[in-house]
Amino acid sequence: MFTKWQFAIKVHCWGGLGSQLFAWALIEDLQNRFPRRRIILVAHTGGITYRNVELADLAPNLTIRILDDFLTAKEIGVTRHGCMDFRGKLVELLKRLALASGLLAEANTTAQFTKLRPWVLSIRGHYSFRSISRLTLEEMQKHSLTGKVALFPQNFEIKEAIGIHYRLGDLLDLSEKTFVKAARILKLIENDYIDSKFDWCVVFSDSPIKAKSLLHSLAQNFELEIPEENTLSTIQKLSQYRNFIGTNSKISIWVVLFRDYLTISGTNYLPIDLRLSTETLFSETLYQNVNYYP
Repeated sequence: MFTKWQFAIKVHCWGGLGSQLFAWALIEDLQNRFPRRRIILVAHTGGITYRNVELADLAPNLTIRILDDFLTAKEIGVTRHGCMDFRGKLVELLKRLALASGLLAEANTTAQFTKLRPWVLSIRGHYSFRSISRLTLEEMQKHSLTGKVALFPQNFEIKEAIGIHYRLGDLLDLSEKTFVKAARILKLIENDYIDSKFDWCVVFSDSPIKAKSLLHSLAQNFELEIPEENTLSTIQKLSQYRNFIGTNSKISIWVVLFRDYLTISGTNYLPIDLRLSTETLFSETLYQNVNYYP
């Protein structure tokens, strides 16, 4: 017999671990709001760069379906060439109707999440402007402890050093998005840390060789270390440095959230480019405690 709770809510996600963590936080809040609904994470491999699904071992409570829809640059060109034909226009019309009915929705902000209808079937977006409560993070940690890897480190030691997350990777080759120029990071460190008590600087990057080349001058004043770590390990380790400098990346944002969750007493720096988006994501206290550098 048909019931209004028969169909699952599908939460679509694109991107790496940073994006996947935002989708997981959304699912935890959806489960609390709609406890009778089944929720499925649809993890897309598509996007600018092929992405692996890193939540499988980290979030055993999630039902995950992987949609392998990555397209090469050539395939994307063919798709865009035909996007304005009749079929493309029909798909766009149906999408607008689904959004108006509440069957399809976005939940990028807290306001959009609040407006979700009980009959929603599909949610799409980046989910990264939505506030995330400590209770939600605690639920994520609790579920991760039943799997292979804990989300938040349970035993850690604060390191009296500067930890930097330098997001490079595909940003080195993109025209529509770019990376934080090394000069901005070097100026920040020169203004705030030269002649300070900190003489150890650790840089985590998805392009460690390039990061070392761009930030090589740090070695003049610091013991410079550039380890190679997986994404979760990068977040966990950066959350344990007394001072953190982030760049234009969801990973940098998650490092700040981790540091707040672990109540790390230290300094957080993020680029001014992230100020507007994190204003609604961070709690008021955390937002005021983040320094946004030019």
